[in-house]
Amino acid sequence: SNLGYGEEFVAFGFPEDIFGENPRQPTPRMFRGHFQRIFPYRSPLGYSYEALELSTPCPGGLSGGPVFRPGAPTMVTGVVAENLESQTYLSAVEEVQQNGGLYREVHKAVVNYGVAVALRDVQPWLDSHVPRP
Repeated sequence: SNLGYGEEFVAFGFPEDIFGENPRQPTPRMFRGHFQRIFPYRSPLGYSYEALELSTPCPGGLSGGPVFRPGAPTMVTGVVAENLESQTYLSAVEEVQQNGGLYREVHKAVVNYGVAVALRDVQPWLDSHVPRP
């Protein structure tokens, strides 16, 4: 319950192996970063929860994976839920002549942020649906 801005986290999951011989193979991966903010979040998917904004992207396969602090790896503080993409600044503008017309291509830089559900507010629900042994 004492999560703070800038605090370190570790997330674990099974994103696809984009570099190996079998590019669709789920591969165990660890992501490490910082909580950028903690805020009430309304997902485009229709869910509302207290969110942990992660400083790393969360590719497919990481969703549902645990988020924990390096100093307390057995205490899960969040569950990876989504990946958000944000355009940041204009990277380039290019004018292209094609098929008798002039087209303008605008390129923008993109930043990805992971979003995790903070478990501290859902603990009563978890305790009632997933009782401790």
